[in-house]
Amino acid sequence: MRLRQSVFESKEQETSDPCRLGSGQQGASDHKPSLEETVESLFRRLREKRQSLGLPDNMKEMTQSQMVLEKITLQKCLLYFESVHGQPRFILFFIHQETKQEKNLVKPLYDRYQMIKRLLCASPTITTIVRKTHTHTHTRT
Repeated sequence: MRLRQSVFESKEQETSDPCRLGSGQQGASDHKPSLEETVESLFRRLREKRQSLGLPDNMKEMTQSQMVLEKITLQKCLLYFESVHGQPRFILFFIHQETKQEKNLVKPLYDRYQMIKRLLCASPTITTIVRKTHTHTHTRT
């Protein structure tokens, strides 16, 4: 439930997010940014988003709710990257020179996303269970 709330809250807050799909995509077909430009803008956007949300750079210092926000931001940025440049080809067995360059540029984003997912899965969720104490008074007549 909290994840859904944070997703909806982040959607409401982000009206000019360059990592969002659909924002300015129609006019973007005239000029496709280079791989380097896209990655630089994504790193810049992630830094700005962390600053505006007050998130630490170190993932291990983040609370669980902060990690969720970081994961959503990373996810949006990676989806934006893939919408502009397609999925990275470093999955293929035969690596060409341009693919190595692509891998080296984008790998830190994917690595951070995978690490934040692992941390979220590993961190226990803290749930508070409040038990009501019932006093059973049995009157025998």
